Amino acid sequence: MFNINICHNNIDDVKRTGLKSPTDNGIATDYHINETPMTEQTHFKHLNENQTYRQPEDWPKVDALLDYLTTSV
Repeated sequence: MFNINICHNNIDDVKRTGLKSPTDNGIATDYHINETPMTEQTHFKHLNENQTYRQPEDWPKVDALLDYLTTSV
């Protein structure tokens, strides 16, 4: 099984992995969206230190990726 976590730094790579290759070879895929911690909390100071956290500017790309994944299966 491929367990794929969609993050800020791999949005484009997830689509490039291709759905048909794993499923054609009998490998299941499982997708997760890496959720950013509650950044609106004043004590949270690590937003810019972790390249996996999705940013608001990533949301349209993630939406497009999810559309692609749900229509390509």
